[in-house]
Amino acid sequence: MKKRDCYLVISFIVIACAMWIGLKLTQKEGDMVLITVDGKPYQKVSIREEQDIPIQTDRGKNIIQIKNGQVKMIEADCQDQICVKHTAIHKTGETIVCLPHKVVVEIIGNQKEIDSVVQ
Repeated sequence: MKKRDCYLVISFIVIACAMWIGLKLTQKEGDMVLITVDGKPYQKVSIREEQDIPIQTDRGKNIIQIKNGQVKMIEADCQDQICVKHTAIHKTGETIVCLPHKVVVEIIGNQKEIDSVVQ
């Protein structure tokens, strides 16, 4: 590898790290959990309300757990179990997706932020 190639690779790494740090610094703690099934809103609940939310569709069953201000998929009858293995989420923009069942769990901010996006 030539000297210029090394500089190019190092600059890409520095830019990527700066973007990652910027993203992490701008994320806020979420207020609400938005659950969508097959692209349609299913339920919106506060991240502060501890509960288990069962979701039964014609594709299968999922159970979402809200506990200690974090959200986790604790059970799914899909084959790959990627959604169950996903770590708990709590910051705005973070998601858990069960692709076989078309279930998306997303952390969103307060109602004012949601209204500004919709309008």
